[in-house]
Amino acid sequence: MSESGPPEPSVLAVGERAAVARTLRRENGDEHVIAEPSAEAGLRRLSGDEVDAVVSEYRLPGIDGVGFLRAVRAEFPRLPFVLSVADGSEELAAEAIEAGVSEYVPRGENRDALTRRLDAALDATDTGEASATTGTGADGDDVESPEAHATNEPIAAALRLKERAMDEAPVGITIADASEPDTPLVYVNDAFERITGYTREEALGRNCRFLQGERSDRESIAEMRAAIDEQRPTSVEILNYRKDGAPFWNEVDIAPISNDEGTVTHYVGFQTDVTGRKRAERDVERHADALDAERANLGRLLDRIEGLVRETMEALVAADTRETAEQAVVEEIVAAAPYSLAWIGDPDPTGETVVSRAWAGERGDELADGRFEPGAEIDLGADVPESSALARALAEGRRQVDTDPALPAIARTRSAAGSRRETTADRGGSTPLGDDDDHGGGNNGDGGRSHDPLDGIGTSAAIPISYRESLYGVLCVYTEPERDIDERELAVLDALCNATATAINALESKRVLTAENVVELDFEIADEAMFFAAISSRGACSLEHAGSIHAPDGSLCAFVTVTGAEPDRVREIARTCPEIDGSSLITEREDACLFEFTLADPTLPSVLADHGARIREITAEEGVCRLCIELPPDRDARSVAAVLEDRYGVAELVAYHERERPARTESDFLAAVEDRFTDRQLTALRTAHMSGFFEWPRPVAGEELAASMDISRSTFHQHLRAAERKLAEVFFER
Repeated sequence: MSESGPPEPSVLAVGERAAVARTLRRENGDEHVIAEPSAEAGLRRLSGDEVDAVVSEYRLPGIDGVGFLRAVRAEFPRLPFVLSVADGSEELAAEAIEAGVSEYVPRGENRDALTRRLDAALDATDTGEASATTGTGADGDDVESPEAHATNEPIAAALRLKERAMDEAPVGITIADASEPDTPLVYVNDAFERITGYTREEALGRNCRFLQGERSDRESIAEMRAAIDEQRPTSVEILNYRKDGAPFWNEVDIAPISNDEGTVTHYVGFQTDVTGRKRAERDVERHADALDAERANLGRLLDRIEGLVRETMEALVAADTRETAEQAVVEEIVAAAPYSLAWIGDPDPTGETVVSRAWAGERGDELADGRFEPGAEIDLGADVPESSALARALAEGRRQVDTDPALPAIARTRSAAGSRRETTADRGGSTPLGDDDDHGGGNNGDGGRSHDPLDGIGTSAAIPISYRESLYGVLCVYTEPERDIDERELAVLDALCNATATAINALESKRVLTAENVVELDFEIADEAMFFAAISSRGACSLEHAGSIHAPDGSLCAFVTVTGAEPDRVREIARTCPEIDGSSLITEREDACLFEFTLADPTLPSVLADHGARIREITAEEGVCRLCIELPPDRDARSVAAVLEDRYGVAELVAYHERERPARTESDFLAAVEDRFTDRQLTALRTAHMSGFFEWPRPVAGEELAASMDISRSTFHQHLRAAERKLAEVFFER
């Protein structure tokens, strides 16, 4: 032995790789680490050299690390043996302990762990050869026999393994002494230090209540105290505090430990940081509360919507004029939903003004202030800003929302005599002037008018009231202050506007059909943009409109009798006409043929219907189309002429006269019949009639008519028989 101290122990490192040997080598004295690649080589080395300890990997060529351990123990029962494993398990650890391992080291530990475990094994074992073989120490003292050591060594290794397992467990582990007055901590593991931020030195000797703080639950604290007093296990979740003061949720499990006599000597505690789970639970609870509130709001909204839709639909069905229908809509909207104001305006064809037709509001004149009384004209250029929901809805043809709305000023109010009511809007203000008012000029000059934002409204929406290509007006609604209009409400308002447009269309059509006096206008159109004129000109033939129906897909189909042209030539010309989407030959005779033309949107009948006009007759010959239109006497014939000129360039009015309808008109009878037919039944009946199906001999077979409707022959005959039966019922029951 040198004066500098005892010599370094000699260590045999066995492994296929040199990693274990490199880890064990010191900066000086590399000769004390002997490396061998396999168990067989290691056993040969042990038989010839004296070593103080063995460190072996588990995975070895040939015999594995446990087999090597058993072979070493057979020859050297007390030689320290450290087994290093890359991916250990409980079964492998138990097998190694049973074989007599001194230390069991997982590869995942840090580099210093292996040397620490080796030093522990060397310190815990007497490495003297005489003691290991004779049973007596060098000084003559009795020593443990090899047989006794073989029995105790696995037990000691198992105890060391359990202590390491506690040290390295992923949850915090504490042991408190129950024999002391304040139950102080006598053990804490590494995870406890990580979770709490307190070191072993700071925690040992203290009661674990130092983790508690002002927000720690008193009931949880009382439960832990009662469990200790009653010497029973318990589990609680409590808000604790780390050393830096940060709170965390701690799941604490406490269990008593008793000795052989049954006396509780210690308490073991397991502590798990469950802050993430508690936060997730709180998020779920908040989300659930939000969903409950949303469901409640949705329930109230659905109740309100159900009432609004039901009442509005009933009012529309009961309305006998357009005016009553529009007034009913705005009144039901204001009554059923928290809107301050609702009104309907009818845009002028020029797009420059909107004329108020109906309005309603819970706050009455306070907000309306005369702006929306029937006949009030709103100038889109001066009375409302271009950015308003009203202006955008008319420009884009779809609903718009304004979160900072303003009520429009009034340009003028129309009366029966065409008088103009003076308002302060004419001079820069926005309220009606009394006889005694004397306010002077407004900020906008003599001709300027302003819109005024009000504190009494929150959000506004403008929704077009349109049916197919016909725009009947725009609905404007205003909410109470600080209230928005959500998407579900907008969807309901859209549906109400669609229903209103349908009702107005029906009322306007009924008014034309039932008017006692009507105006008939005859126009001549030679422009080939009109397909009647184009086919008669290019095909050198004559055409007559036989009727129109709406197909199941909503498109309008016109039946036209063509005389003097071959069907193929008619098809060829029809393909070049912008007003025609498709053509189909229904019947062909010697002198004429019947075509079904599918019309492209916007169709002429729908455009004329927007102005209250109805087509009575269309004929064409030598490139000139004669169009007969009838409309109520109160409608402006000039607007109808303007529509035709916009569409075809030149439309010459050749006849204008008023006539009285008979008490029972053909249209009345047809309307009564059509009310009983389904669309398919009416189409089958009209197609059969126009094709000559009821004549004998029949010029067309049922299979051909069924094919034109894209249905089977049997289905066609079912629809036709049902239509014939209903026609007979109307005839005999009238």
